[in-house]
Amino acid sequence: MTGETAKTPPVKADATTAQIDEKAKFAVPNWASRPPAGSHLDVCKGEQLIQKLMIDEKPAYYFGRNPKQVDFAVEHASCSRVHALLLYHGVLKRFALVDMESSHGTFLGAVRLEPLKVVFVDIGVPFHFGASTRRYTLRLKLVQSKETEDEEKGEKMPSEQELENVTEYNTALNRRIPQLPISAEEARRKKRPRGNVAFIEQEEIINPEDVDPSIGRFRNLVATAIISNNPNKRTAPATKGQEPPRKIVRPFRDVSLTSPMCSTLGGMALNAAPDLELYSKTLPEPGQHNLRELVPRLSLHCFIHRFACIHTSFRWTAMSRIRRNTRKSRGLAESRRPEFCRIRKMDEEEESNEMTPDEALQFLKAPEAIMEPGVVEALRVYLEEGSGCTETAIEAVVTGYRAYAQSVNIMSDWLTTLEAVKSVENTLATLIAKHFSPDIADTIFEDGGVIEWLPELINHRRWRTLLYELMDQFPNCLMLNFAVKLISDAGFQTEISTVSSAAQQLDIFSRVLLTSIDTVLVEHRKGCLTAAYEKAFGELARVVCQAEHTYVYTIALLKAVGSSQGGRILAACEQMADSLRAEMEGREHETTALRTALAQTADDQVASHFTQALLNMVSRGELNPADVTIIYDQYILPLPPPISIIRDPIFIELLLDSLFHFQGPKTIPEHRFKYIFLLACAASVSETRSSNGRRTQSRLELDNCRQCLDDAVSLLEGMDDLLAELNELLHAIKVPVVAAGVLYYVQTLLLSEEKTGDPPGAALCLLDHISTLHPNLHAKAFDICCQLYEKIAGENEAAEVIMERQRLVVDRLVHLLSVGGAIPVLEKVWEMFRDGQIDASLVRYFAMEVLEIIAPPFSDDLIALFLPLVSDEEIFDKAAQERFPAAGEFIEHCRQLEPSTSAVA
Repeated sequence: MTGETAKTPPVKADATTAQIDEKAKFAVPNWASRPPAGSHLDVCKGEQLIQKLMIDEKPAYYFGRNPKQVDFAVEHASCSRVHALLLYHGVLKRFALVDMESSHGTFLGAVRLEPLKVVFVDIGVPFHFGASTRRYTLRLKLVQSKETEDEEKGEKMPSEQELENVTEYNTALNRRIPQLPISAEEARRKKRPRGNVAFIEQEEIINPEDVDPSIGRFRNLVATAIISNNPNKRTAPATKGQEPPRKIVRPFRDVSLTSPMCSTLGGMALNAAPDLELYSKTLPEPGQHNLRELVPRLSLHCFIHRFACIHTSFRWTAMSRIRRNTRKSRGLAESRRPEFCRIRKMDEEEESNEMTPDEALQFLKAPEAIMEPGVVEALRVYLEEGSGCTETAIEAVVTGYRAYAQSVNIMSDWLTTLEAVKSVENTLATLIAKHFSPDIADTIFEDGGVIEWLPELINHRRWRTLLYELMDQFPNCLMLNFAVKLISDAGFQTEISTVSSAAQQLDIFSRVLLTSIDTVLVEHRKGCLTAAYEKAFGELARVVCQAEHTYVYTIALLKAVGSSQGGRILAACEQMADSLRAEMEGREHETTALRTALAQTADDQVASHFTQALLNMVSRGELNPADVTIIYDQYILPLPPPISIIRDPIFIELLLDSLFHFQGPKTIPEHRFKYIFLLACAASVSETRSSNGRRTQSRLELDNCRQCLDDAVSLLEGMDDLLAELNELLHAIKVPVVAAGVLYYVQTLLLSEEKTGDPPGAALCLLDHISTLHPNLHAKAFDICCQLYEKIAGENEAAEVIMERQRLVVDRLVHLLSVGGAIPVLEKVWEMFRDGQIDASLVRYFAMEVLEIIAPPFSDDLIALFLPLVSDEEIFDKAAQERFPAAGEFIEHCRQLEPSTSAVA
C-alpha cells in the first residue's frame, strides 16, 4: 500500500566540514539496488506529458535545484537544492521516496512526507516537489502490444496519448547514447583549413518520419549549426583565435539538455559529437539576452554599432516561437514531418509578418524603446533592410529614452539611506489592499502558471500580514488560499491563527492547532499559573474558538490524544478541554451536549432523560431536586453511565455551591444525600475499559468519601465559631474532595460583601493548610488570594488599616511560594508593583520573607523574576540593604552567575 514507511536511521552531516554535502543528510541504504530495465518517470504538467526520465541505471536518484549534486534538476523556486531521493528496494521490488528536509516538502498525492523517512511508492502514483505543478509518476518498461505495432504500420490510427507516450519513451532512450570514443583534440583536428569550407545548395534528409525500424518513434534531437554564405550579412569580423558566431536552429520541442548535442546519464553529460559543441561556445542560451544588463555597460552609440556583431545570435528566438497546439491542429500526418521542415515553414510565416523599416524607425522613437525586448529586431530591420543611417537610429533611441527604471533604482537607494523602508512598505500595502482584485489574481492559475515570487514574498512578515488582511476580505480567492498554504508549510502556523478563513482548510488548521497544543503542553510542565502558559493558552483559544466546527474537532483530538497517552498528558488534555469549554461558554456557545456525546459510544448510550436533566441544570446554572434525582437514579444502577459525564467542572461547581456555601447548604435535607453521593461518586469512582470496549467501575472508596463529605457538611452547617471546630476541619481536609469543599467555603466567606473588617484567622489557616496538602488546588487558592487583595484595596478604610490587612494576604502569597507556586506568585507581585497596585513597603516585606526561606542554587526563572524586585532602589535603597544584608547577598550571588545575569539583562 502506498504510504508505508520503513524505519531507516538518517545520517546527519558532519557540521565540522567547511561545506556540508546536503546528500549526506540521508545515507543510501544497503537494500537499494538497480531498478528493472526500462523503469522511468512520466513528467506531466497538467494533462500534458512533457518528458520521460529513465531511472534504471543506478539504485538512487536525487532531485533538486543544484545541478552539481542532483541527478534531475527541478527548476522551481519552492524546491530545495537537494529536495528528495528516489530509491529502489531490491528485496521488496518497490520504489521508495525520501524527503531530504526540504523547505516546502515532498508530496505523495496530497500527503506531505515526513523528512528523512522512507515512504514506498506504488507504480502509477504521482508525486511532486514543493509548489511545482509538475507531477512525476513511476512507470515500468514500456512494452508495445500488437495493436501498437499495427498502428505503427498504418493499419489503425493510434491515439494521440499512446503516440506521445511511445515517442517520449524512445526519445528518452536516445538521450543515453554513450560517448563516442574520440578525444577533443581529434574532434577539432581537420584535414584542411576551416577557411576552405564550401557551401552547397543540397539538402539531405535523415529520418524524415522520425521512425527507426530498430527503435520506433522518437523525437528529433539534432541541432544544426548554420553559417551564412552572404559576406554582407557576416558583419562581425572574426577575431584571431576565435570562430565567427553561428546560428543554432534548435529542435521543435524544448528539450532540457545540459549542452547542445549531449544526453544525460545520471549526473554526467555525455556528448555524442564533441566537435559540434564548439559552435555553441560563443552563442547565448535561451533566456540570457537581457538588454537591461547590456545597455548600462555600453553607451547607446557603442551599443548600436555592436548590434551587427550579435544580431545573428538572437535570430533563433524568432524561430523557436512555436505554439504547443501546432501538432494537434495540423493532425497526425503533419506531426510526422521532419523537424526542420516545420521550423522552416514557421520561419517563413514569421518573416512575412516582419515590420517595415519605417515601422522600425517609429518603434525606435517610442518612449523607452531601448528597454523593450523588440529593440534588437527593430534595429536590424532599420539598419540592414532599410539601409538606415546609424546616427538617425542613435538619435531616435536617445530621444525616447526616459530612464524610468534607473530613476526607480536611484530613488530606492535614497529610501534605503533615509531608512524609510517601513513607510514605503505600508504605502504599498495600502495601495495593494485598495486595488486588489481576486478575479485577476486567480487568472494566474487559470493560465497554468506558477507564482514564482510568492515563496520569496512570504519570507517577509509585513507582506504576510497583508496576505492575512486580504484573506479575511476575499476568503474565496484561490491565490490567497494558496499563499496561506505556503505560509503554513513554511512554518508560520502561529501567525495564521488570526486568519478566520484558514479554519475552513483542514490541513492548514491542523498544523496551526498542533503547533498551539505543543506550545501549551510545554508551558504546562512549568505550571498552569504562569504568564507564559496563559499566553500560550490564549493563542490556542483564539485558534479553537473561531467556530463550532473547530471546537468540536479540537475536543475530539484532545480526547483521543489523552486516552492514548495517559498520565500527565491526559491531565493536561483534560484541563485544556475544560478551559476551552469555559471560553466557548463565555461566547454563548452550548457545549454540554457535545461533552456528553463524546463520553458515550455506539454500544454504550445513556438515557435521553438523563442527558436532558443534566443539560437543564448546567444551562440554567442552578440545581433542582427533580433533575438531581434523575441523575442519582442512573448512577445507582448496576451499569451506570460513564463517570466522566458528572465530572463536568460546571456541574461540580454547582454541587459545591449547594453543599459548602458559608451561608449554609442550599439543598433540601431530604435530598441532600443525593447531592453528596453524586459529588463523592465523581471524586472517588474509577473507570476502566477492557479490550472489548466494556466499561467497569471501581467503587472501593465511594462509601468512605461519602461519609467524609457528610461529616464536613454537617460540621460547617451547625458551626457557630469556625475557630472552635478548626481541629476537626484540619483533619477532614486531608480528603481531596472535602478540601475542595472547605476551600469553596473559605472563598465565599472571605469574599462575601457582608463580611467586613479583618479576615478571619481560622479561614486563612485553612487556606494555608489546603495549599500545603493539595497541589492541585494551588490555582484555586492563588485566585482567592488575588481576589481578596483586590477586595481589601477597595474598602473605605484608612491607608494604615488597608495595608495591614493586605499584609495578611502577602503572608498567604509567601506560603504559596514556599509550597510550589513560586513563579505565579513572583509574577503577580512584580505585576502589581509595576502597575502601582502595591506599596513599596509591602514589596520589601514580601522580599524579606522570601529571602528567609530560599537558598542557593536558584533557578533562572526565579532570578529573572525576583532579582528586579530586590535590586530596585525604590524597594531596597542603600539604607535598606544595610539593614537587611540578605538582600545584598542575593544580589551579589546573582551577579556571579553568568547565565542568570545575562537572562536578567
